[in-house]
Amino acid sequence: MATSREADSQDKVYSLSTSEPDEQDEPSSCKNSIARPSKTHKKSYLRQRGETTIGNYTFDQEACRKDLVQMIVLHEHPLLIVDQVGFRTFVNNLQPLFNIPSHGTVRNDVMKLYMEQKKRSTDLLDSNECRVAITVDMWTVDKQKKSYMMVFAHFVDDSWRLQHRLLRFQHIPFLHTTDAFVENLMNVLSNWNLHNKLSTLTVNNCSMDDGVVDSIVRKLDIEQLLLGGSIFHMHCFAHILNLIIKDGLDVIGQRLKAISDSCDFWSSTPQRIEQFEEAAQQLCINSTKKLCFVKTQWNSTYIMLETALIYKDIFNHLKTCEAQYKTMPSDEDWENAKIISEKLKILFTATELLLEKKYTTANHYFARICEIRLALSNWLLDSNPIIANMASRVMENFQIYWSKIYGVMGIATILDPRFKRVLLEYYYEKFYPVGHESEVKKVVDLCRQLFREYKTRALKQEVVGCSEAMTDFDLFVERRKRQKVISTAELDHYLSQDLAPLTQNFSVLTWWMTNGYKFPTLQKIARDIYAIPVSTFSSKLAFSTGGQIISPRRHKLHPELIEALACTQNWLRAEFEDLGEHNPFEMYHVDEDED
Repeated sequence: MATSREADSQDKVYSLSTSEPDEQDEPSSCKNSIARPSKTHKKSYLRQRGETTIGNYTFDQEACRKDLVQMIVLHEHPLLIVDQVGFRTFVNNLQPLFNIPSHGTVRNDVMKLYMEQKKRSTDLLDSNECRVAITVDMWTVDKQKKSYMMVFAHFVDDSWRLQHRLLRFQHIPFLHTTDAFVENLMNVLSNWNLHNKLSTLTVNNCSMDDGVVDSIVRKLDIEQLLLGGSIFHMHCFAHILNLIIKDGLDVIGQRLKAISDSCDFWSSTPQRIEQFEEAAQQLCINSTKKLCFVKTQWNSTYIMLETALIYKDIFNHLKTCEAQYKTMPSDEDWENAKIISEKLKILFTATELLLEKKYTTANHYFARICEIRLALSNWLLDSNPIIANMASRVMENFQIYWSKIYGVMGIATILDPRFKRVLLEYYYEKFYPVGHESEVKKVVDLCRQLFREYKTRALKQEVVGCSEAMTDFDLFVERRKRQKVISTAELDHYLSQDLAPLTQNFSVLTWWMTNGYKFPTLQKIARDIYAIPVSTFSSKLAFSTGGQIISPRRHKLHPELIEALACTQNWLRAEFEDLGEHNPFEMYHVDEDED
């Protein structure tokens, strides 16, 4: 029977009658359920919003099966959903002709869809003419005790849309070793044919950043890298900021210990949490914020202090109710917490603005990072030694980060027609009261150097294109002539024009798409520079935070299937986004507690 049903389910055509029967004449069986139609079943009418639609309907088993697999991948449903009674009942009532596949068949269909989508993504990257920025995250699954490497490619497509593709979600047998990391990453670049079209590499693991990047550069053609590889290594903004501020907080850690210990104490058990919440109600403190503290994240320190200050009276109230509570903060502790919280709020707000969007082009980061640097400079002069000591440690590490990223940041700012070099001059006057002109000139000269590099490569391609019809002497003369042509007149003309107005919803990619014909070489540079992500944090957002892919019900899956689910989900979401869905990320993931 199963074989006959599957055969009969292919391409059924239903003819809908041209008249709608009266409701009292409708068979009672049709009112309460949908009968299983046969091959010659004629459906009398189709209701939609109280109207009757006449037409033909063709059922396609394979198309429905593919849609089912896409739904499972997109929305992170368990593969075993096809074996669940509720799901099978719903589908049978919705479309009795659909032969629901087994979870084993679904697994095979996932792998088939993965290969199809991989081919589409490969073709897209092969046809793309601009450079590709690579970001890499290492992620460990606690339940599996396995480490995974996420490799993302970022580029601007021919329609000037920022694209992001998950190339690998690969299980790494040897946890975070440099050799394994480099070998696997080089294989990814080679398999996707990206080794000669890279712009930057961002690695979100500072313990091995420099060693990995140095090894990768040695394996690549240095002539194919921008500026000889000097800007190849991009440091993750979110990760670096977390490390340097956490390092600064360690200097003053003892000043906050009583408060952090108190938060840990009152959030350690359900009974204490309930006792704390009851005390909040008794004292009429209307706040839903939870006590929390993640020691590895500096922003958690800020949130912990902000929350603890709200509940300050509760801690005082509970010290007489719980004998085991012996870490009550002193008045001096609370005063220090208030001062430090106010300072951290500046950094917290700046970071939130940078990372609130799924992806942000590099030009958005420069001003925010400059504001962070200005804040740190002011803290160095603070009369409170606690703040000055914290700022000194943070600024020391921040300067190291700044020296490595200011080039790309500066070029991205110059290529923003609203800012150009003017924004550099504005901030550099504040940073360098003496000699700020030379600091601005460094960035502008770097932009000129990059411009000449792009121009030279374009001219070489032209010479190679016509070399067959020319003698050696002709080629020599042509090269000499073209070398004289290489100038920065186009860049100078761009910089001399008035700034674009600061309009709301301005898109730097749209501006270069529509105005690039006036500055063709700068347009190519802008397309490559604005594909560079300053932080790998956006990669995690695009991946739906990762934890959903390897949920408790999936952690026993084979690593190859896990990779197929992760990559295919990313590729499908990108296609929906390209079709113009308003907010594609949110429509794929809904929290269980939402109404």
